[in-house]
Amino acid sequence: LVDVHEKDMIHGWIELSMHALPCKLAFEKDLFGTLAKFAAAPRFVSADDAESIAMVVANAVISVVFNKEILSSPEKAFKKLESCGMLSQFIRLSASPPFTSSRGVLKLYDELIRCPTFIKKKFVKNEPCGDITIEILSNPALRHHAVVPKLKTIMAFVDLSKGSNGAPTSLKEGYKMCRYCNKNEHTLEFQQSLRKCSRCKSTFYCSKECQTADWKSHKPYCQPVKGSRAKTNEFTENTVLNFVRNNYATIMKEIVKVSNETGKSKGDLLIEIDFATPPGHGGMPPALKTPPEFKIGESKRYFEGSRPNEPDWFYKSEDRSTYQRNIKLVTRVMKDTYERLTDDHLLGFVRSPTGDSGCYRLTLQSPIGNHMFSQEAVSAARTAIQDGDFEPLSSIMGEDTVAMRTLRREFGGLPSQSDLDRVREILNTGFGADFPLGRG
Repeated sequence: LVDVHEKDMIHGWIELSMHALPCKLAFEKDLFGTLAKFAAAPRFVSADDAESIAMVVANAVISVVFNKEILSSPEKAFKKLESCGMLSQFIRLSASPPFTSSRGVLKLYDELIRCPTFIKKKFVKNEPCGDITIEILSNPALRHHAVVPKLKTIMAFVDLSKGSNGAPTSLKEGYKMCRYCNKNEHTLEFQQSLRKCSRCKSTFYCSKECQTADWKSHKPYCQPVKGSRAKTNEFTENTVLNFVRNNYATIMKEIVKVSNETGKSKGDLLIEIDFATPPGHGGMPPALKTPPEFKIGESKRYFEGSRPNEPDWFYKSEDRSTYQRNIKLVTRVMKDTYERLTDDHLLGFVRSPTGDSGCYRLTLQSPIGNHMFSQEAVSAARTAIQDGDFEPLSSIMGEDTVAMRTLRREFGGLPSQSDLDRVREILNTGFGADFPLGRG
């Protein structure tokens, strides 16, 4: 293939890559490394060849999804494709004309999105997959291509997964807390001292005594997970927390609105966030759109009675037995999480990139150490939005902080006196103006 550029061979591989034995041999014998070398010589690769190679790779990954005898997981397939250079070539070829793509190619991207720990490492600048993705997304001529929403989704997840100032978000914001006593200190020392449940790897305790005392209550919801799944869960936790932090002002406005309409306090509301890619040829996940889509709803309407707030996406595409099995577990977990909320928390119901759902007790800390999802914070936001009075909110966020300036702007308020003086000083020093300081 590489020496004489016998392109007709590729078309036969499209069918072969749909079968277990040829697909397994292709990974073992580095067929995809050979394909990557061929694809890297663009003078020999026509649009038809590009589509054929993309289909070979897509069919191979889909075969892995349905047959674990080839490779144990799609993520292992992506690692092999990335290491031999084929994954970056696949991304480049899949964005070639025509602007439509086969279902198989789009299905590969859906499976890739379901491997968040992998894309977090490989879809960054100075990595082949990251560089080609950035190049495609920055090309205006490709903005209507069918794979662009998939690539945007991948890069949006990468951006959301990043911690603040080089520190993991879960540690910087004090996300983890003791499930039994709710102890939650916003210090690195406390966060690193928490004991993790060895089975589910997503529940934490501040002491052995708390873990022992809570086991009877925790046991019904404790589902054993493997190491790779635990990493995915941690990725989702950080992604959720970054989402609520980045969209804090919009979320607070919606909490105030729904609270006013329903008469419910913040403690009786939850935020529903969907990070899953729509099926088929769907575009961006709702939470990653611009602006992002989310829902604030009454918590109990998700797990009590006929569950009128139950999301349309919640296992509705599965058979009835699967739906009944999963809804029973999740509603129990949601009720348990709801009953463990303190005034510092906002309840979160989230669908992850893999399609799984989970419940989170979300907490954020302001620059001066106050809780940003407390009922006091919601009341202060309501006063700022409805009355234009930002004093209560500034006592929570800190008057002269970036966070407070952002909230003033998002809530339609005027700049603070210190912000105005800062502008006056710049004009006086840099442009010879003579504005007096300390005036409204």
